[in-house]
Amino acid sequence: MIKHLFGIMLLFSFFVSPAVYADTITRSQVPELMVECKSYRQAKIAPLRQAEIEKCVEKGKELDRCESFNETFGETRYEYNRLQIGLFWGDDICDKALKSEKYFRANPSSKEYSW
Repeated sequence: MIKHLFGIMLLFSFFVSPAVYADTITRSQVPELMVECKSYRQAKIAPLRQAEIEKCVEKGKELDRCESFNETFGETRYEYNRLQIGLFWGDDICDKALKSEKYFRANPSSKEYSW
């Protein structure tokens, strides 16, 4: 009975081990991951930006002015002397891209990063 229980615990610990689920990225893959992140963010931001432009036009403002005003909607910017982080940087793909980029900057001789 104890051998059986030990075997189950060992098997369970293997499946829950962080090493099993760890993703590894090489230095050369970071730019590709960042491009994926930026594409992902733009796809998520575009409909929100369009909705803001439409709201602006509904208020009676000219389309060109509304498009110009909302050109940077969802992007990182300074607002009232505080850094306002852009939308969707915290999503998984962007989080991995940012952490990988930061890791390789801090560890220039490293070839791989696991998270």
